[in-house]
Amino acid sequence: MRIQSAPVGPSRSSLRCRGAIRAPVLFAAALLLALGGFVVFRFAQGGLTPVASMPAATVEPESSAIVSPVTNASAATELITEPVATLPPAPALAALPKGMAAGSPQALAWTRTLVTNLTQLDPKAQPVTPELAAWWRSQLNMLKNSGPDGAAAIREFLARNEDISFAGLSGPDSPGYPSLRQALLDALATIGGQAGIDGLLEVLHTTVLPAEIAQLAHHLETLSPAQYRQELLDACHAALTQAQKGELKNLDVGSLFQVLAKHGGADAVASLQAAGDTWKSYAAIALGNLPDGAGLPALLELARDSSGLTALAVWPMVAEHAATSDEARNLLLEAVRAGSVPEMAWPELARALGGYDYHINSPPATLPANANYDQSQSWSFQQTGEQFIGVVNVARLSAAEINTRIGFIDQINGFNPPEAARAALAAGRNALVNELQRRPR
Repeated sequence: MRIQSAPVGPSRSSLRCRGAIRAPVLFAAALLLALGGFVVFRFAQGGLTPVASMPAATVEPESSAIVSPVTNASAATELITEPVATLPPAPALAALPKGMAAGSPQALAWTRTLVTNLTQLDPKAQPVTPELAAWWRSQLNMLKNSGPDGAAAIREFLARNEDISFAGLSGPDSPGYPSLRQALLDALATIGGQAGIDGLLEVLHTTVLPAEIAQLAHHLETLSPAQYRQELLDACHAALTQAQKGELKNLDVGSLFQVLAKHGGADAVASLQAAGDTWKSYAAIALGNLPDGAGLPALLELARDSSGLTALAVWPMVAEHAATSDEARNLLLEAVRAGSVPEMAWPELARALGGYDYHINSPPATLPANANYDQSQSWSFQQTGEQFIGVVNVARLSAAEINTRIGFIDQINGFNPPEAARAALAAGRNALVNELQRRPR
């Protein structure tokens, strides 16, 4: 009997079937290997970005390069030269990024990152470029729109009493503020609401920097007029007391006098008189600029005792009021008759009658917007640090007041003042006449 043995290996038909299956698998494997090689090549060339390199706290991809914290100068340069150069400027956000709840730990961390980024603009640490300044401004804009969480992050920084000066930066390199602290105070004011006000008040209760107190006064009066006026006056008084004790060396206190003159009213007279023992020119200008003539009696008292360089500020302020105040006019005529007006004061006295305004020139200076600076006169006293300026502002005078001033100058000339005084008075009179002739009839 013939026995047929079954084939040991696979049949031809099964081989054909398996071969048909194996070919696509091999093709797919080859394709995957090729793709893998391509990916490795692209990573080596820097063409793809690993997911792990993206900022962990990023919420919106389009702002990731701008919100990521910067930890050192080289990283800051890399951030500016690469992402900011290729991305459009980050828009100011109307609120926190999507998916971030106000008051959450994530929101506070995000605003802390913005504050940290603002500290990277330090001229002492690295060169400031227009790109770096633009990036810095984008961070500040986002912080200004971050609400109470942003205010909390700002307060944390301000409590450390640290600052970065931007002095010397101008044009496209300038961030638009003289220092980081002043930028953050402006951000608090923009955030506004009780969160912004509380942050501003916290600084007001601790700072003694005159320019900072003036900035706080502006913001608080804008956000809540008159509500915190007494706290502003107390801060000015405390800072002036420290300055008189020599504890604020090399700091110009003119900003404090400006705050007292603008917001103090009659309540500021005593503080200005006390400070006038040290800063007579500042006191005279502030007293003369108090609203409703509240400081006029104290100004006239100061004028009776003025001498030396103080006369350069005191008598012009008296002359400014002479056209509208009988007391000021009588005091000035009495001094002219007695020959007690210091010779050095005559040119400025005549300019004041001719339409000049006198203002403290310390930042933030409160100079009139319509003043003419072409013929301005300025003074800086090294011994006391006082700085003030006289600017042409004759356009603010009514025709009736101009005529009153012209008549008053003629009256003074009738008392035969010194020759130098006559020349100065003639120049002041001409300025008034020219202003009248310039106006339409």
